[in-house]
Amino acid sequence: MVRPSKPTPPGTLNLSVIDRVIQLQFYITALFVFRDGNENSANIIKEALSKALVPYYPLAGRLQDTEDDDDDNGEGLHISCTGEGVWFVEASANYSLADLNYLDEAPQGTQEKLIPDPFPAESMNLKPIMLIQVTSFKCGGFVTAVAHNHCTCDGIGIYQFLSALGEFVRGLERPSVEPLWSREIFPSPPRRELKAPQPPLIPQYQLSYASMDFSADKIDHIKRDCSDFTSKACTTFEVLTAGLWRSRTRAINMHPSLNVKLIFFANIRRFLNPPAPRGFYGNCIFPVTIVVSSGWLVEAPLAEVVKLVQEAKAKLQAQYNKWMFNEGDDEVELIEEPFTAQLDYATLLVSYGKT
Repeated sequence: MVRPSKPTPPGTLNLSVIDRVIQLQFYITALFVFRDGNENSANIIKEALSKALVPYYPLAGRLQDTEDDDDDNGEGLHISCTGEGVWFVEASANYSLADLNYLDEAPQGTQEKLIPDPFPAESMNLKPIMLIQVTSFKCGGFVTAVAHNHCTCDGIGIYQFLSALGEFVRGLERPSVEPLWSREIFPSPPRRELKAPQPPLIPQYQLSYASMDFSADKIDHIKRDCSDFTSKACTTFEVLTAGLWRSRTRAINMHPSLNVKLIFFANIRRFLNPPAPRGFYGNCIFPVTIVVSSGWLVEAPLAEVVKLVQEAKAKLQAQYNKWMFNEGDDEVELIEEPFTAQLDYATLLVSYGKT
């Protein structure tokens, strides 16, 4: 267990109304491949991690649920700043990264071996918020796997932490961006009855891994074509998501009258009043949901699907205000309780990030 290198403030920290959404109470993992390293790479990262956990001390704590809270919506969830630390695993592999093509289209099961094993604890309040594994390869390179409980950070937030970790690895004394907890930027919304307060059931599908590459030239070509139709610039996310959704819907061959659904999470930092401050690393996301008939989607030109995605993004602030404050334009309707959508076979959930 890696603990903060200096004493950190004790006490408890509240999570925001979005942090506490029960659908975000799971571990999410990212893998980072480094072609060059040395025999001390793991120790260097471990020392830097200990330093990074001083300004980011909440991540060295433990999640706690208020014992007398009988609500199942996670509203008693908070962080106890115990300073117990991050679960850190060192491992080695008798392969070179080239043998695994630097994890591009690596054999099935390879990535799972690079992810830290779950911490041996049944209760949530005994599990670390973050787990890290550094696996050294015989070529001198290494892979760092970082798993964290999503209820503490969104993608932008964990990237901010990892950037700070990299700065400590390079010898900086302080991170260039000072972390801010600031969960009070989200007000407590009016209590209202949720349509589906329990987490959605996820069917036990037989899943397989697939990797697809799209060249920058191809993406730029599609963006130009779609921009002519939408009369506005198209992003890489918009064209790839629209194309993937349409192609998948064609492949699963549902009855044309049945509805299909697209869900993706969008950053809402700029929609807060005032906007989220620089350094905030909590969850600041809101799901965008689009529902159309299968028949329409399989026949629609790609540019029309892209425009549909753009229009849904344009409604994001109004949708968020409707959910958070139960106020706003009467014409704005939530398709469903946003964070409790059912993940059935007709639903495509897209997660997107870039570094």
